[in-house]
Amino acid sequence: MDMHNMGDAVGLRFAGTQSAEQMSRLTLETALKLLSLNMAFAERVLADAVESTQKAATIKSPLEFLDLQRQCSAASAEQSVSFCKASYQVAHELQSRLIGLTQEQLREIQSSLPMTAESDDSTRAASEPLMAAIRSAIAATSSVLEHVAETAEQSKHVADATVDAVVQAARQPLKVA
Repeated sequence: MDMHNMGDAVGLRFAGTQSAEQMSRLTLETALKLLSLNMAFAERVLADAVESTQKAATIKSPLEFLDLQRQCSAASAEQSVSFCKASYQVAHELQSRLIGLTQEQLREIQSSLPMTAESDDSTRAASEPLMAAIRSAIAATSSVLEHVAETAEQSKHVADATVDAVVQAARQPLKVA
């Protein structure tokens, strides 16, 4: 291995170490965000439970009780939806950032391939098909990553619409015949 190829290999290892550090940092940031979301959700649930208990103590008729139950169900559904959307947003942000890091790594690897292949003219002709196959695999991987991100975004929109319809149904007033 000549000095040029060794420099490329060291550069790729350093870039890989930096990417691992960035991914670790992203994972910790995401864990903290999710912990914060969980704590805020638990606080809201407890506050609503106290409020509902206080309201229940003043109920005078079965209809009032049914209405309170509907109100509690609607509030619970809204909080759950809010929590799910916030959690999904955190996960989506992490996914997007990880895909970006992965694509950046793939670009760095791809850009270093021509230098490695061209460093020795006698082996360049023999290694060109291999380099073309590697570039093709990297391009295909990038395409798959982009498709995964697009599919996740479409799934988010479908889930949002479904959950919004459920919450709207839970908000409807109780109809007694």
